Amino acid sequence: MPDDIGSGVIDAIDTAAPVETVTDSGSTSEGTSTTTTTDETPVLDASSEGAEEGTVEENETTNADGSEKTPEEQAAFKTAAATKAAGADRTPVQIRAALKQLRDSNPDDKATQQAVKQLHGAYERYEAVKPLLGTGGVLDLKALLTAAGVKTVTEMRAGYQTISQNFDAVQATDELLYNADPTLAKNVYDDLVANEKGDNYGRVVGNFLDHLKEVDPESYEATAVPHVYAGLKTAGLPGALYNVQEAIKAGDLESAKKAMASIAGWWNKLDHSQSEEGKHKAWQAEQAKAQAETAKTETQKATTAYQNETASLCERENNTVLAKYLTPFLKMQAFHDFSRETKIDLGNFLKKNLYTALKSDANYQSTMRSMWQAKATAENKAKILDYHKSTVQRIASDIVAKSIQSRYPGYSRGGSAAGRVAAAAAKAGAQKTADTKAQATGKAQYVAVKPTASLLRDNVTYGGRQYSQSDLEMLIITGKGFIKGPNGPRLITWRR
Repeated sequence: MPDDIGSGVIDAIDTAAPVETVTDSGSTSEGTSTTTTTDETPVLDASSEGAEEGTVEENETTNADGSEKTPEEQAAFKTAAATKAAGADRTPVQIRAALKQLRDSNPDDKATQQAVKQLHGAYERYEAVKPLLGTGGVLDLKALLTAAGVKTVTEMRAGYQTISQNFDAVQATDELLYNADPTLAKNVYDDLVANEKGDNYGRVVGNFLDHLKEVDPESYEATAVPHVYAGLKTAGLPGALYNVQEAIKAGDLESAKKAMASIAGWWNKLDHSQSEEGKHKAWQAEQAKAQAETAKTETQKATTAYQNETASLCERENNTVLAKYLTPFLKMQAFHDFSRETKIDLGNFLKKNLYTALKSDANYQSTMRSMWQAKATAENKAKILDYHKSTVQRIASDIVAKSIQSRYPGYSRGGSAAGRVAAAAAKAGAQKTADTKAQATGKAQYVAVKPTASLLRDNVTYGGRQYSQSDLEMLIITGKGFIKGPNGPRLITWRR
């Protein structure tokens, strides 16, 4: 994965409208540009981490550190609280008991009785169909219908019946082909005529004969001889040869010579016509091949451009959705001191986890594979984007929350101090990665200003090579040098 793939997530945050963020003192200031809305908060409840002594219990309007929540955070807190209060799904027995209680509480209210009846019917029908929807539920059903280009299951069933009928027709044609049934030839001709291409039937048969001659000469000869014989007989060759024979028997050499000259003339004319036709056919074949290659190349170019554009739009959606759910975290005190490089590293982590989730989603992979192989049209591109967007929207919040909890388990405790510690740890980790990569590739790391005082001028061992004092001086002349780093000598370069 590229080192800066997560920058797209951070850019999506940086280019959004600025919002107010809460500082340690409780005053407001213009903070990092962020998206301004979120459907649900990814911030864990303080009780899950263990509240510190002296902190305020988090509620709808106040954070655990005593700061006031923004309107967005308040809305997110309500959503999280409602989700938590709901807990696990109620069992069917509990649902039915609750509906019965509602019905019995208003025995004389016909409107309530009717509503309970409708709710019970809807619930029972949903419970019956729920196992058939799989883990993706209604969203997967919607995405499947969208991918199929229909709006309802009824329309999809009709489309399936059409496909099934076409498949049966293909199977029947295959059976005719496998059994060498002459009906197949008639069907091919009828199909060409129906599509106003009947003139091409001779070329179709000729193509088969040419290919037969190439792959099975014996079968070609067995197939061609009866037709050749019939053609020679129709042309009168047997009669001409018989006349020659009779003239020779009678000693009439003049008549025999004339008959032979007639046969030779007929043959030369035939040979000439076939040679010209052969040349023309060869020219036609070359032209057709060249046109096919050109069309194939253009199609490949168009397909590549279509796929690149579609993939780019899907990636943009990844950045936008991940940024949406990452924004509330970056507004917290613990993340205020994160540099752009640290945020990008976090973005890399989120992207990696998102890609892993998508790769492990069998339904997503099979659906995307099917849509990806469809024709390169604007309509199909819209279907791909819609399905990808709905999938990412469904899983992004959970991915961001779990990723943050995994990397920064104490983020909700300690305010900005914890953020500085986390940022420092992340920066050190990123620098170690950069150092390791630099040593492996031999590339120097860029710095804005030449660090004259800290440049190493004694012998240095780096990447398995020993650099003497003279080597180091030559490096400095070329705009490179070594400095001390936590992971050993670091090769750097600067603008000369």
